Amino acid sequence: MELKKGEIVLVEVAKDIYGCMVEDKGIGWSNAGFINKGDGMVVDTMYDLNFAQNLKDLCLEVSNKDPRFVVNTHANGDHIWGNQIFDKSDCIGHITLLEDVSRENPEDFQRLKMLAQVTDDDGIKQFAKFMEPFDFNGIKITPPNITFEKKMDVMLGDTKVELIHIGPAHTRGDVMVWLSEQKVLFTGDIVFNKCTPICWVSMRAWIKVLDYIIEELKPEVIVPGHGKVCTIDEVKTLKEYFNTVLEGTKKYYAQGLKDPMEISKNINIDQYMNWTEPERLYINVLSIIREIEKNYSPLNFVEISKAVRKLAIALRG
Repeated sequence: MELKKGEIVLVEVAKDIYGCMVEDKGIGWSNAGFINKGDGMVVDTMYDLNFAQNLKDLCLEVSNKDPRFVVNTHANGDHIWGNQIFDKSDCIGHITLLEDVSRENPEDFQRLKMLAQVTDDDGIKQFAKFMEPFDFNGIKITPPNITFEKKMDVMLGDTKVELIHIGPAHTRGDVMVWLSEQKVLFTGDIVFNKCTPICWVSMRAWIKVLDYIIEELKPEVIVPGHGKVCTIDEVKTLKEYFNTVLEGTKKYYAQGLKDPMEISKNINIDQYMNWTEPERLYINVLSIIREIEKNYSPLNFVEISKAVRKLAIALRG
């Protein structure tokens, strides 16, 4: 069964379990999920109110009722800025989201999009280009009203849904949604499928989470945060990418190369150049260096956007 509204395609991955899939076109093009069992559960709410409303409409077309629960897999805006559309649902997230949801501000994003029309700043223009498909007007930061620390089980009728905190990895509040009986796993941004991942916190820890998926959970169906529905094979490929980046960064850093741009130019990612936005490598190298140096200062997304654009030009010769 497949239904579509706007950019979202609702794909049934198991009986009454759906991936709400969006074609991966770059930063912000995230997937969601819907479990139409018991009182219902939505996994993530996408980047803006238009996407979120289309998501809700698709779920209502299947179930004819508002979902009882929404789960936020982490605090990035492209997974939570549609929360307010699900105003009749309880929202669940890791306890760190109560603080982390305010680290990104949709009003700032909208202002930067407007500023890009009158500035010559390459970083702002690149950031605005990434954000062009999305409308951040009217978004109200809506944190979870139910939180947990390590693990939480939710019963949807006779179906058990396990919410598992596995951060810090992509972010410190990463949560996966696991249906053990159906062997279906919603990973949030722990899995990117043929889409270059972005590590904000710890690549070493992220690799351990991938091992946990491969060796312990052993799902048959994975709905990733970005990219198409996949299996463990794609998780193994993602792990290989991380090992390439981690080992390469550590090697050049140990040799005295400290600049993330220069390290990025030296790491061979030829086999991953067909992934969406391979230039995100810069962010991953920067993250590894920050972890090595225990640098926890705030990130400047405009400067990062400028560096990512610069690496994109270098990678494509």
